[in-house]
Amino acid sequence: MKFVSHRGYSAKYHANTIPAFEASVAHPECGRRLTGIETDIRATSDGKLAVFHDNSLKVGGVECLVESITYNELRATVAANAAGAVVPILDELFDCVGHKLELLVEIKDAGYDKRRFFDALEAAIRRYNPKGDVILHSFSAGIMEEAVRRFSHPAVRFGALFGNAKELSGFSPALLSKMDFIHPHWQGLIDEEAKFRALGRPFNVWTVNNPADLAALKKLSCVSMITAVMTDDLALMEQCGASPQPK
Repeated sequence: MKFVSHRGYSAKYHANTIPAFEASVAHPECGRRLTGIETDIRATSDGKLAVFHDNSLKVGGVECLVESITYNELRATVAANAAGAVVPILDELFDCVGHKLELLVEIKDAGYDKRRFFDALEAAIRRYNPKGDVILHSFSAGIMEEAVRRFSHPAVRFGALFGNAKELSGFSPALLSKMDFIHPHWQGLIDEEAKFRALGRPFNVWTVNNPADLAALKKLSCVSMITAVMTDDLALMEQCGASPQPK
């Protein structure tokens, strides 16, 4: 079983921050059992690609959408609310990882200017020069349609995120056929294994933090289709034993 650190090593560090990503890159299993980092990006009002999960946050006591504030406002607000938490931009994440791990980048759907967003994303990815180690994924079919239109294989690959099998109806068969991966929630995969297995795509499963849940996934008949399991806590890898050491 391979693993992907969910928003970096978020069980020990602030999620989606450079220290959380650095801890993943520095982990002894980096490149072996630990194969990737999953993260989130969304646009700020000044067009920055912020590595940030939530759709909104309180700025001066007022709930504000991320796309309505500048990157500096977002960064300052998060730092004030959580000591040591600094919101990076996508280029900083790329610099930190440096192709040592795959990057599963979730594109958050919101009211930002999509053309401006994808222009910035194209430029950032071009600077990073991916080698098949960037996977763009989203819960939004519209986002993934644009991602597929903008980017070409094999430099960038694609995944579709689902909480349960009912959400499959939001993606057309044609769009699903262009996905390299299906990314189901672990409970959704267990509950409706046959529907996900029928898609015939490998899985990166989110987000498993409990050894019992990991054990349940291992019992599925489709376990061989699971490429990796996303987790907040990289200690979960101990449930699978250590990697073989080179002789």
